[in-house]
Amino acid sequence: MQLGERPFSLELRGIDISTLLLYIFNDSSFFTLLKEGRQAWMHFLVDAMWRLESDDEWNLVACGSKRTKQKFISSTSCEMVSMVDGVKAAYKTCDIAFCLFGKLPRVIVVTDSKPLCDQIESGLARSEPRMQGTLNYLMQEIRGEGLDAQVM
Repeated sequence: MQLGERPFSLELRGIDISTLLLYIFNDSSFFTLLKEGRQAWMHFLVDAMWRLESDDEWNLVACGSKRTKQKFISSTSCEMVSMVDGVKAAYKTCDIAFCLFGKLPRVIVVTDSKPLCDQIESGLARSEPRMQGTLNYLMQEIRGEGLDAQVM
């Protein structure tokens, strides 16, 4: 049995550089019984006309995915590590945007994990205390001088 390739096309559109945005999406799946998971992130370089709710995936400029065997107690910790990977890669994407447009984009980090958002807001890794160092690093990168990021 062969797996067929699913057609995937990239669509690039012109954008208004006065409202340049970099959306970082991250997600993960973690299988508790197997103690393994998959982490992924995507970067979209868009303008203010792009809507998060529209499911319109154009201007995908970078993405990454990896399998993890790291042991987590909760899926929130796996989401956190996925977000760290996406935020780290954002520096390269911002450099590319600066070279192309002469301007750094405003960065918006999007996650579907409410517990992770709560941990970022409070600054405490409640689901897994040993992840406090990773959370501190993530908060430093999001609120640091290199990225002007907002978490949604």
